[in-house]
Amino acid sequence: MIDRLEVPGRDEVRRAGEFAPPQASEGSLMSVSFRGGDFGMMYGFTVTARDPDPVVVDGVAGLGGGRSRYYFHSGEPDTPTVLIGDDIVRYYQAENLAFMLGDDGSVDTFDRETGEAAHVLDGARYIESVWTADGHLHLLYQVMGDDTSEPVRIRDLETGEEREVTVNDFAAESWGRGPTTGAGLWRVAAGPDTTVFALRGLDSRFVEAYRLDTLEPLAIPDHVGTSTFIQGSYPGFALVVPDPEDHVIAVWNALTGAMVEVYRGPEPDWRFRLSHDSGRVHYERPNADGSMRRIAVDLASGEATTVIPRLGDEWLVLEDGRLLSRLDISDDEIEHEFEYALVDPDTGDYELLVERTGEAALVEGVGLLYLDLEASRPGIWTLPFPPR
Repeated sequence: MIDRLEVPGRDEVRRAGEFAPPQASEGSLMSVSFRGGDFGMMYGFTVTARDPDPVVVDGVAGLGGGRSRYYFHSGEPDTPTVLIGDDIVRYYQAENLAFMLGDDGSVDTFDRETGEAAHVLDGARYIESVWTADGHLHLLYQVMGDDTSEPVRIRDLETGEEREVTVNDFAAESWGRGPTTGAGLWRVAAGPDTTVFALRGLDSRFVEAYRLDTLEPLAIPDHVGTSTFIQGSYPGFALVVPDPEDHVIAVWNALTGAMVEVYRGPEPDWRFRLSHDSGRVHYERPNADGSMRRIAVDLASGEATTVIPRLGDEWLVLEDGRLLSRLDISDDEIEHEFEYALVDPDTGDYELLVERTGEAALVEGVGLLYLDLEASRPGIWTLPFPPR
């Protein structure tokens, strides 16, 4: 532990814990990852085959994929680092909980806020969390069986009640072992009334979909693939629909069956993201100068409107709702320069803060800390944010 920045003065340097990475055999690779947050820091050590043959599957139990060892440290100097999971094939965080699927099919959780560990179940091939709008948590999992036809169940983690959802009868071709990488994976979307989840088949299309409250099967509209996740509370998914010329994305409300076209044009790149708020979906598209614009589509009328004409290629949402926008204005691929601005998402106003900087950081209670490349003398400057 070096220093706690929120505590005045400098801490005495001390050892908070030790790691014992797993052994990597000849022909394998080890990678290190870490994840921070409000509840401390997670450290992972993963061993994978250098040249896997046959194809191995990551994130799924019992199929020879990469395995990890995880440690946790709360950030408190007198608290030791603890080993929370070993031989883990799938790890993800949901609120304060860390979910871990072991290669033997065991599922465990670790509460990063309280430090409590819990065993959930055994015999899982693949897992996914399913939340409801009121914060109730379920676990969707495929049972480890013959790797040909395996049941899929859902468990209420509060009551322990289990219900059978379906059977994955293409398990042997799931998780990258068939013609597409997405087969066998589930997508989950929580709406205000209930949550829906859908299974991707061998051709990247959804082949089954259900609502959580009743497990009623849902009729899936014609589509040729799936698009990005929809951020925000919405009981449905973004689908790529058939079109002879354009790449067309429509938002499907899985509860009502309604389909609304939200995008038509060339296939968008990785920056295309959908978010839902108050009956509209938003996404960003590039402008000619490298900046982005935000477009809103009304899901009732299908009308599209540009609500933010100019936005950086990256941004952060501040506490007052404004966006701290960063636009890469570099001509050099090595030496990057950025433009920073405040953007009001309600009016679209773009308020320039720093015209040209090499680097900047958001500092709580201060504002923007930046290196001004236009200043008369070198140095690091601070800029408090003007009131909204």
